[in-house]
Amino acid sequence: MRASVARFSDGPAHRRRRAYAVAMLDRLDPAALARDAAAETGAVLERIAAAGTGREPVDLMSAVARPVPVAVLGRALAVPDDDLTARVAAAARAYQPDHDGGRDAARRADAAVDALAAGDRSEGSAARIGLLVQACEATAALVRNGLRHGSVQAALRDDPPVPRTRRVRNGAVVPVELRGHPFGAGPHECPGRAHAVAIASVMVDLLWPRAFFFRY
Repeated sequence: MRASVARFSDGPAHRRRRAYAVAMLDRLDPAALARDAAAETGAVLERIAAAGTGREPVDLMSAVARPVPVAVLGRALAVPDDDLTARVAAAARAYQPDHDGGRDAARRADAAVDALAAGDRSEGSAARIGLLVQACEATAALVRNGLRHGSVQAALRDDPPVPRTRRVRNGAVVPVELRGHPFGAGPHECPGRAHAVAIASVMVDLLWPRAFFFRY
């Protein structure tokens, strides 16, 4: 998958692969994603309350911050998968070229990507999975940091969810600092800024009164 997505390519290949992701995102209304995220977050909070776990803090990232954005984007992108969050999270952990999770993590990531692709190994399929993978940890971290700082905008200004990343330049993978530009800039600027902010903002608004339920 890394060999087929825009993030780890440049030149004509990057432009062609990025176009797939941009076209998918252009079909998604951030306001509609926010409404779905609100409903999904409410459902998760109801399940937590019904389980009687309110007496002990619940892990924010695994209980809400990862699964809600992944579920919302998965539905919007028509990715049918009963185990979507676990598979996307497994792929996300191995997404960076220098990940050191070991052979078991690599095998889990490969199996997750195979399941998400469902036999479609096209660049369009890779772009769809890439959107889910890149949204998984980054949007979760934006929700967490938004709760820490009181709002998503404050988090983007003072504590960006991804302070640094990696890009491909002239065929080499290079580190890129993102402070001051939390969604990047130039040809590799994240095309999903409006979507991520819409999802994370409504989640922070709903979680803020219940922040004491969670550890993060």
